Amino acid sequence: MYLVLAMMLAAMVVSGILSENALRSIQIERRMPPEAWAKRSFPVQYVLMNPKRILPSYSLRVQEKGVRSAGEAFVLKLAAGERRTAEGNFIAERRGPLKFTEARILTQFPFGLFEKTKLVDISDQLIVFPSPVYSDVEAKGNVERGSEESGISRGEGVSLFGLRDYRDGDNPRRIHWKVSARAGKLILKETESMDLPMITVVLDTAGYRPGRDDDALEEAVSICAGIAEGYIKKGYMVRLITNGGELPYGAGLAHLRAILTALALFEPKPGAYATSVLRHGEAHVVVEGWKN
Repeated sequence: MYLVLAMMLAAMVVSGILSENALRSIQIERRMPPEAWAKRSFPVQYVLMNPKRILPSYSLRVQEKGVRSAGEAFVLKLAAGERRTAEGNFIAERRGPLKFTEARILTQFPFGLFEKTKLVDISDQLIVFPSPVYSDVEAKGNVERGSEESGISRGEGVSLFGLRDYRDGDNPRRIHWKVSARAGKLILKETESMDLPMITVVLDTAGYRPGRDDDALEEAVSICAGIAEGYIKKGYMVRLITNGGELPYGAGLAHLRAILTALALFEPKPGAYATSVLRHGEAHVVVEGWKN
C-alpha cells in the first residue's frame, strides 16, 4: 500500500511537471474570419508556436473567454521550433461587436490527472452580421426604375466597377491615388452604371419599447438583411434607411457587406421616425421593429 501510494504521488508530481513544461513558452496568434453571422458557427484560426529548442508539447487545446464554443482548436503534438495552425469554431449569440479578450491554452498531458491552463491576453473584435431571414414582404411604389434585365456595366454610378490605366482625356477626379502610388503609374477607377432598378429598405423602429420589443427588433433586423441580400442578388441598387441614418444607394457584394455592417451595429432610438425621408412613389420595403 505504501508502494502504491508512493507511485501515485510520484505520478502526480511527474504529471504536473510535464504538463507545466508542455505549456511553457508556448506562443499563440489568433486569426479572425472576414465575416460571421449571429447564431451560426464561424471559424477562428490559431497559430501555435513552440520556441523551445528540444522539448515538444503535446495535447494542446485552445478556448476563448466569454465566447460560446462549437468546437475547440486542438494540436496533438507541437515539436520544438514548430509552428502549427489549428481551427476552432464559435457561435455568436447576437449581432453586433463581438470581443475576443483572452485565449486559454490547456493541456491534460500526460496522464489526464490535472488540467493546466495558460492565459494569453490578445484582443480582437469581430462585427457579427444579423442572420438573414427571407421574407415574402413585397415592395411598394415604383420598383421598375431601370430595366430589371440590365446587368452591371461601367458608367456614372456609386459602386466600384474596376480599375484601368489612366488615358488622356479621362476625368482626373476618378484617379485612384492609393493604387496609383503602389503601381507607380496613374490608375483610374471605373464605377457601375446607374441603369439598375432601385429600391429602399426601411427599418422603422419608432414604436420600439426597450425590453418588451427586443425579439421583434432582432427579427426585423434579420428580415431587412434578407430583403437587402435578395434584391442585391437580383441586381438592384439598394438603399437602407433607419431612424439612425441612411446608407446611400449601392450595388454588389461590397455594398451588401456595408448594409449588413450597418444593421449589425444598429441601435434603435425610440420615437425617431425613418419613413419621413422617403420620396413620394419611391420603391420601398418597410419593416417594423416593434410588436403590434
